[in-house]
Amino acid sequence: MKQFEIKSHDGPGRYGKLGDLETPAIINKDDFSIADDESSAYDVEKEIAQWSVNQTIEKAKLVEDKEIAVIQGSKYIDLRIKCLKELDELGYTGFIIANADDLLLHPRDLVDLIVA
Repeated sequence: MKQFEIKSHDGPGRYGKLGDLETPAIINKDDFSIADDESSAYDVEKEIAQWSVNQTIEKAKLVEDKEIAVIQGSKYIDLRIKCLKELDELGYTGFIIANADDLLLHPRDLVDLIVA
């Protein structure tokens, strides 16, 4: 039986060796242009989440290579949809969902986000 030697890990991603084979790095953030964002916690008041969305959009406007942006909005689906639509209108083609770990702990919110 071959044993997998983990050299490092981040969440579900693993980097290591299996026999003589090395697993590749899952994502190298230097390979992508990710717009700066203004993050906030998942469970915050709506005013704070709204501020986070507005600041994220303003920062996203300053980026020339509009490749990937972060969808903010905390637990508020309407704010997440607003953030996504505005980032899309700016020309972004890839998106990272902020607070993904918290969304997994709140599956109903995750389903609502996907359906919306």
